[in-house]
Amino acid sequence: MKKGKLRTNVLYKERYVMKTTPYEIMDYWNNTKSDYGNIWILDPGEITCMACGAFYGDYPTWLEEHKSKKSTSLQQFWNSQKGLQRCHIIADAAGGEDKPENLLLLCRLCHDTMPKINDRDIVLKWCVLQPKQRLDDMLSAGRDVFSMYDITDDTTQAIIIFLSGDECFHNRIRRYSNATAHFPQVGVGYSRKSMWFDRLADACRYYKDHTEEVIKHYESNG
Repeated sequence: MKKGKLRTNVLYKERYVMKTTPYEIMDYWNNTKSDYGNIWILDPGEITCMACGAFYGDYPTWLEEHKSKKSTSLQQFWNSQKGLQRCHIIADAAGGEDKPENLLLLCRLCHDTMPKINDRDIVLKWCVLQPKQRLDDMLSAGRDVFSMYDITDDTTQAIIIFLSGDECFHNRIRRYSNATAHFPQVGVGYSRKSMWFDRLADACRYYKDHTEEVIKHYESNG
């Protein structure tokens, strides 16, 4: 089996660098439909997780980069991204090949939680179901956060959900966050619900201190 260039690592004595590029993976799945539905690529010009569909707002779209002449091609745009991880469907250790059809581009949370079994069908079924799971996690986190902050008004809840996902406020809210660096226990991952809980809680705090500014922005863009 053809491998990439050998490199050394503190945790792994021998490890091979993948030769397949992020663009090749995106291009393959953008033109391929699995037996269980489409792998999540909403727009090839946006960096999104192929499982949950999470959009990495810290990264500009390809159109924005192209206009600013920072990226000359869609291929260069995808190959320079660092928000997604290249993940084997069938593990390399189990004979999985370094080819686009055996790789996905996933966010860290999806990579951590994807099925660790050598069954391509199960992994693809799981992948297609993740957008619904992501929505369920967000709604569950929302119920918890709004209850804790005593926010019962539907309009206010809608504004805060909008605020938590609004790219314009993303960095501003993150700087405003009072979250602590509380590391999980060994073997316990940071769940997607936890991520939404933190994001919505930050948005709640920001909304309470900047209500007029947020409502004005929501009325103009929501």
